[in-house]
Amino acid sequence: MAVKKNTYLRFALRLSLGAAFGTLALVYVMPTPIGLGIAIAAAIATLFLEYKNALLMLISLCLVTLVLEGALRVLSREATISPYYRPHEMAALEKHYKPKQSLEMQVPHGDLLAIDPSLNKSLAVPRVEVFRTDSLGFRNDRDYSGEGLLLVGDSFVAGNGSSQEDTITARLTADHDIRGYNLGFQAGPLGYAERIAWAREKFPAAGCVVLMMFEGNDFQPIASAEAALRKEIPNALQDAIKAYVRTVRGQFRLSAVIFGLVTRAQAVYSTPDRGENPLETDVENFESEHTFVGTVGGQPLVFLRGYAKVVQRQQYDDFGFIRNKLLQARPDMLFFIPDKFRVYASMLDANRVESLPDAQWSHLSREASVVGIPAFNLTASLQARSKELLSRGQYTFWHDDTHWNGNGAAVAARAIADELRRSPNQRCSKAAPT
Repeated sequence: MAVKKNTYLRFALRLSLGAAFGTLALVYVMPTPIGLGIAIAAAIATLFLEYKNALLMLISLCLVTLVLEGALRVLSREATISPYYRPHEMAALEKHYKPKQSLEMQVPHGDLLAIDPSLNKSLAVPRVEVFRTDSLGFRNDRDYSGEGLLLVGDSFVAGNGSSQEDTITARLTADHDIRGYNLGFQAGPLGYAERIAWAREKFPAAGCVVLMMFEGNDFQPIASAEAALRKEIPNALQDAIKAYVRTVRGQFRLSAVIFGLVTRAQAVYSTPDRGENPLETDVENFESEHTFVGTVGGQPLVFLRGYAKVVQRQQYDDFGFIRNKLLQARPDMLFFIPDKFRVYASMLDANRVESLPDAQWSHLSREASVVGIPAFNLTASLQARSKELLSRGQYTFWHDDTHWNGNGAAVAARAIADELRRSPNQRCSKAAPT
């Protein structure tokens, strides 16, 4: 009997070691199904090791993690140590920014020169960026104070590349006297749905939720096998796993750093059809496999090759993924943000493209209609304003960045203000006093 009891005890200890090893492995992997699989595989592998060896490995990993975490926390407090070229990376955590940040930074260039270091440095547009966050880690000048409008989206809503006064919420206030609360941070349809659910509970007074989706990276291809697998796993189990992973990773600055580095690497190396030109004819001033340069109004604009490829998709299908997330999130309005290439393709000085497919917008508008959410396309408004500004030598997007500048944010703010004021949804019309 004692032998059997010792066997059970040894087995329980091995399981505990495996669970601890797998949990610690979550700190080092991306928060994706593949990352979770790696952590689980690491946990299982420890079950086949000698108990002492497994324990030694766990202790070693704990010590390494603590040393790295401690070093990062100390270095992050040193203002003189800054490996970042813009405030976004300096302040970004996994789900939001560091709370209560007030930064002013000389930004040497936009994200396209960071993605593609081979670009000519003369294309850089240096600027000063003021960057402030509230106590919840979102890019607002003050904490939520009863605003009736919540804006959810990725880096376009957060205002990456632009100073605080040129975020979309700031332009809504300055240009249209509409006070909104900014919930912008890098994510995707799944992250948006989770953020909206959290926000509705956190801010019950906020009646109108506007979701903005960017053409370039919010429409990721999904394999039918992956879609089928997601349907097989109960939502409650998926939510429990996500909550567990978030809790573990949220305790470590090391996880945020690894997440940022891997995300940047993916942006550089995951460009589809590497080496092929995104246009049917050669682009003037072609630079590299990651970017290309076209002149518009006599000035060079840099475009991300991968996003240009997305713009030129003939069709898009995500097997109901966006529809399910819209059903889960239920935003009051949906706005489609076109890529920079879509906005300027018809204005290129050479190799002009007059007509482009609209696979992403067609898919989004169709799915939104099924769910019953009004959806609006910002393409025509951005194109019209971009043509108008060309006569003044101005643009709606940064020359060296994938993001819009203050002019582009102003176009989006006007479109949102107009739709809020004409909306039959009283929650939304109330958020935009006339």
